[in-house]
Amino acid sequence: MNNSRTPTELGVPSLTRPHRPIQIAALSLVLAVASGCGLQQVRSQAQTVESTGQIVGTVTTPAGMRGDTVVVVLRKSEGLDFLVQSATFASTDGRFNFIIPPGEYYVASFRDLNADSRYQEGEPGKFHGEPTAISLPANGRVEISIDVPAGTEPLLAGKADIAEVKAIVRNIGRVTTLEDERFSRENASLGLWRPLEFLAGPEGGLFMLQEYDARRMPVIFVHGMGGTPLDFSAAIEALDRSKYQPWVLYYPSGLRLDMVSDYLVTAVRGLEKRYAERPFVVVAHSMGGLVTRSFVQKYAARHADAASALRMVVTVNSPLGGMPSAASGVAHSPIVVPAWNDVATGSEFVTSLATDPWPAGLPWHLVFSYAGGDSDDGTVSLDSQIPLDLQAQATRLHGFKGTHTGTLGDPAFLALLDKLLAEAVARQD
Repeated sequence: MNNSRTPTELGVPSLTRPHRPIQIAALSLVLAVASGCGLQQVRSQAQTVESTGQIVGTVTTPAGMRGDTVVVVLRKSEGLDFLVQSATFASTDGRFNFIIPPGEYYVASFRDLNADSRYQEGEPGKFHGEPTAISLPANGRVEISIDVPAGTEPLLAGKADIAEVKAIVRNIGRVTTLEDERFSRENASLGLWRPLEFLAGPEGGLFMLQEYDARRMPVIFVHGMGGTPLDFSAAIEALDRSKYQPWVLYYPSGLRLDMVSDYLVTAVRGLEKRYAERPFVVVAHSMGGLVTRSFVQKYAARHADAASALRMVVTVNSPLGGMPSAASGVAHSPIVVPAWNDVATGSEFVTSLATDPWPAGLPWHLVFSYAGGDSDDGTVSLDSQIPLDLQAQATRLHGFKGTHTGTLGDPAFLALLDKLLAEAVARQD
């Protein structure tokens, strides 16, 4: 089968059993290895993720030009073909940032005049250089600038065909169901221990669980470490489909969380451009709450003109204050899953989320759980679920007597979620 694509087909993102997802101790490592996830494979993929660098920069376009600015990172393949490594929308002031593995890349940008998130000849665009290869070293940072002219510049014509678009890009807005085998617990475990293999196999994405309907508010569900959209089965089943449409973020939870939240920003912005900006809500569980807080801060900073579309955030049993067990794993485990560095108590990631401001006027409902009077939900301590320095940012705290994952199916929680969603719709109206 010929998978080559022409420039006009460049797809840019318009870009089961109870489990304890954040058990970061030697026992977890032993269980992972015993299940066939070899130590060397885990170590190799962790090292690759930890070696990621950044390509950052700015795109300058003529004042008053319509459309968003899209930036694409490409790799050379056999012959003259390029492979799309990643893509994003530049911020309102032209900034962009890619977190990607070391390697040799090419960067191009174009102005999306017809708002379809795809490049067509006739849309102003330009490569960095002629194009010029960018060598990104491990843990390196390369800064570039691109000046997109007002006149038509054939961005890829005569230079290359787009041979492949990465699955995680293609899967932005893909319609599926919770019965999709990629959402299995086995694949979720793979995403924790071997995230790069997950991206090549089960694949991730921002999936829709029904065809898009402009009359219904999207509710984006974000799972936690070792999790899957199946964790939200009860909540998704309980949604009033006459008012809401469920979307699910599915990602390899072993990745660094900045990479995940960057992807979610690009995916949401891409779908907004594909379908026009619509009010939406985010519901996150466990480590997904950290991903979501990072998403909210980046979304508000990079796309301030669209940020008002986010009408409410609900986080459930999230380790907002970090996990001591993750810190212990980072310090003592023979293999460190990259995400542990971010979830660890006192990590730079957790600290930045606590110190960066929450957008004014954005409702945030903080749900926490305690199991039978204990000081945790069986996984995350109350101190981490409701850290004192974040309580003031929350619109309201909601407590449940339940377990880390059990709360997601609690009828009382489902009733609360329905009530909060109704309030979000009322604010929309």
